[in-house]
Amino acid sequence: MDNIEGIGKENIKHRIELSSKIISSLNSIWWDKHIWKDTKKYIGKTLVESVAMYGSEVWTINKHYKNRLIALEMDYLRRSARKSRLEHVTNKEIRNIMEAEESIIERIEEKELKCLGHLLRMEDERWPKQLYEWLPNRKKKRGRPINMERKHEDNNAS
Repeated sequence: MDNIEGIGKENIKHRIELSSKIISSLNSIWWDKHIWKDTKKYIGKTLVESVAMYGSEVWTINKHYKNRLIALEMDYLRRSARKSRLEHVTNKEIRNIMEAEESIIERIEEKELKCLGHLLRMEDERWPKQLYEWLPNRKKKRGRPINMERKHEDNNAS
């Protein structure tokens, strides 16, 4: 299970890095005062967020990666609003300037719910639904796990 979680975390990290490269390569567009805010938001959603959110339906996002995704989104919104970090403008003010109602985290959660809805409506014979509903045969015993070395020592002592 740790290996699967590791792959998910590496995927999120990779997606954030790719999106950051896109943001920095489009820096001249973000700071251009002749390009409308709506156009910049559209570019951000289509180029930056589509790369960042690819495969996000199956991610388990912890607080660290949520903060990194929000920081990624705020990076291009702040540049689009033509506000430097040195100006100390809050994220809320940047969102108001850019008229960005929904955060990237809210959009990811919406994608997750859509994916879950599709999965629950699938026919029972389909593999994704079977995998979703699969439970392992083995049950865990209740209580404290037995320390096998200690149990072995107790048997030899008797």
